[in-house]
Amino acid sequence: MSLLQQQLKQRQNQPGSILGGYLNLAGIKTPSFLFDPQKASELDIETIYNIGVNGFCELKTLDSQNFEQYEKSLFGEQSKRIVREMLTVAENVHLNIVIRGFLNALSPYFLLRGAHKALEWLVRRFRIQEFNVQEIMECIFPFHHTIEFGRMVQLLDIKGARSRGPMLSKDVTLPQPPLLNVDWTWLEPLKTSGNILSRPTIVSRMVSDPLLIQFISQLPKIQPKNQLSSKFYTACLIDFIQRQLFTSPTLSPALLSDILSNALECFLNKGFRWKILAKQ
Repeated sequence: MSLLQQQLKQRQNQPGSILGGYLNLAGIKTPSFLFDPQKASELDIETIYNIGVNGFCELKTLDSQNFEQYEKSLFGEQSKRIVREMLTVAENVHLNIVIRGFLNALSPYFLLRGAHKALEWLVRRFRIQEFNVQEIMECIFPFHHTIEFGRMVQLLDIKGARSRGPMLSKDVTLPQPPLLNVDWTWLEPLKTSGNILSRPTIVSRMVSDPLLIQFISQLPKIQPKNQLSSKFYTACLIDFIQRQLFTSPTLSPALLSDILSNALECFLNKGFRWKILAKQ
């Protein structure tokens, strides 16, 4: 190992190093799903990596078929050297696809400690709270009524998510259904309070946000193993239709058609199957 490589490795493990995936300058908190900012700032990248791998191993014992494909790309030794700003557009797009697939596989287990450990690594190393807000919301939105949901929302760069939008590259084929660029700024108050999100609040937002309806509608497709996604979608669907019929007797035929089409697909259990390049 050259002297330069040794210096880079030392800097990578130092709190305050951008190579370690975070900055710890005055007034800047170390983002963490598991720890308070002070404790998080004391933990180096190697420690967080070991925590993440431990959590990933716990997830694999629950569903090895779905999780094994992400071991090398997200939890392999080489993942400790990834700096997102140094990746090409195509590499970042590919990484986003892999992260989206992993988060949707993780969604049914979101409330488990193993999932929290794995997420801690993704927050620190891949900065998913900045680069993958939409993907995270797909993963956690069915858990809107939990304190874990509120905790994750507190970490998210909600304002920057929509302006950034999904990354595109002609060199990478994106999976379907596409990642939607939903406006989540209405959740900003939760970043301060950390409160749970009630279903009536979600339904009220659906009335004025067709993209949110589409977002909720496709959750059962991309999370076929997550029964909570189907239950969440069904409950929101019923509440939304009831509210619309009460306030506006004539539902848009196009909107109603989309809702019923998605509901039928959900009830027939035709789940979307991920086709990613995670093993490459």
